[in-house]
Amino acid sequence: MEEVTFEVNLRRNLLHPKLITLAYRPSHCPRCQQDFDDVVIEYITLDNGHLLVIRDVPALRCRTNGHEYILEETLNKVERLLELEKKQGIQPTERLSVPVFSLKKAA
Repeated sequence: MEEVTFEVNLRRNLLHPKLITLAYRPSHCPRCQQDFDDVVIEYITLDNGHLLVIRDVPALRCRTNGHEYILEETLNKVERLLELEKKQGIQPTERLSVPVFSLKKAA
C-alpha cells in the first residue's frame, strides 16, 4: 500500500458553525428526511487573524429542524475566492467596520 499525503484546510463558518458539507444535493435532509429550502447565507471565517465575510453563498436548510448544508461545489468556490484574495489581493466588494470589546472593561 502506497502512502499518500495531502493538505486539508478546513475553514469553519463562524456564523453557521454546524454547516455540513454534502458531495451532492439530496432530495431530502439526510438527518431527518424532511424537505429543504434553498437559502443564501453569509460565510464568515478567520484567516490569519482577519475576519472575512463572503456574501451570497447558496445553502440548504431543513424546513423542519433547521439543519444547514452547503454543497461541496459551493465550498470549493468559497475556497477559490479565499485563495484569490490571498494570492492576488482581489478587492472586496465592500468593507465593514467591526467593533471589538474587551471583557476587562466590564470588571
